[in-house]
Amino acid sequence: NQYLHKMLGWSTQTKKELCSTHHYVKMFYDYPESDLRHEVALKKKGGQSLSDTELSNAVSHSLNGLSYLHGQNLSHGDIRPELISAEKVGPSAESNQFKLLDRLADPSPVEKSQINNITNNKELFMSPQLYKRINTKGKKKPGYNKQKNDLFALGMSSQSAGIGKSMKDSYGKKR
Repeated sequence: NQYLHKMLGWSTQTKKELCSTHHYVKMFYDYPESDLRHEVALKKKGGQSLSDTELSNAVSHSLNGLSYLHGQNLSHGDIRPELISAEKVGPSAESNQFKLLDRLADPSPVEKSQINNITNNKELFMSPQLYKRINTKGKKKPGYNKQKNDLFALGMSSQSAGIGKSMKDSYGKKR
């Protein structure tokens, strides 16, 4: 899909040892020119903010990428400004091409990835249902929809990029 991070290729390797066999998969991706968080920081440094067109394109292109993923019954799991690439295509002075980037830094399951974000004091971009699930102790945890979580996180990301501020205060101090 043109709105998702492009994988250029992959390779496999098998290492056989005395008592075990290890299989490795290496994937090669296009390196993004910039990301939405970086673009917001650059604009803020210059006393500006993202234009309506840039923000609209970022949301529209990301929604197209999510639509493809969700159509494959998949979810992204960690939509955030730094995982939305921003590129200037053509003579434009503004970013006009946006893509969802893979979660290469933390490919763990969605809940574990979000717990890692909390532990590492990263910005949070997740639905209230997922936040509640993560912060519920015991065996009976409330459910959440992974695809709705993606959409909520995209909304939080676009709001953060639009106002140029952190959305951390949207979440309670639990945990």
